[in-house]
Formats: sequence, structure tokens, C-alpha cells
Amino acid sequence: MNIKENEENPNVASVSDRSIQYQPSFKIKAVKENLAGKGPAQIFTENGFDLEMIGKGKAKSSLMRWKNTYKIYGEQVFLEERRGKGVQVVPLLTLFQLIKN
Repeated sequence: MNIKENEENPNVASVSDRSIQYQPSFKIKAVKENLAGKGPAQIFTENGFDLEMIGKGKAKSSLMRWKNTYKIYGEQVFLEERRGKGVQVVPLLTLFQLIKN
């Protein structure tokens, strides 16, 4: 799978030679499926990603990051911009407590 094939995947927002930006709708769907018991490899494969290309570990780490974000901020966070000025900062203690659960 190359950059062109990734660009054609409806779950991809943008792609470069170094990274893939996923659609917010895919992140939400992936988190919900994972919370329901599906594994990262199955979720990514069923949604048109070649794990040989993106890496099985990358699928797992991305999903873990999205799941932690979902637990802290909820579904809406994936539909909003979180980078830059004006971003709400969560105290580290709160962050660690939520990640442990």
C-alpha cells in the first residue's frame, strides 16, 4: 500500500511519506469497536489498512492514544482542533487517574 492507496481510503484525512492523519469518524469508530472487544489489528484491517505498511505496533499505539483521549475528553474531542493556543490543559494527576481506569 502506498501513499496513493492511503489517500483513497475514506478513513484517511491526509497522508505524507512520514505520517497518516486519520478521519475523526474513524477514530471514534475504532475506539468504540475496541471498547466492545475488537483488537487494533482487526479494526485497522477491516477498515482498509495494510498492517504491513503502517505497522501492527502503530495501529495498537494509535488506538491506545485515541482511547485515552476518548476517556478524558469524550467523543467530541475528535471533532475539534486541539492543537495551538487556547487548548485546555488537564492536570497530570487527573490524566494518570483516567488512563489507569
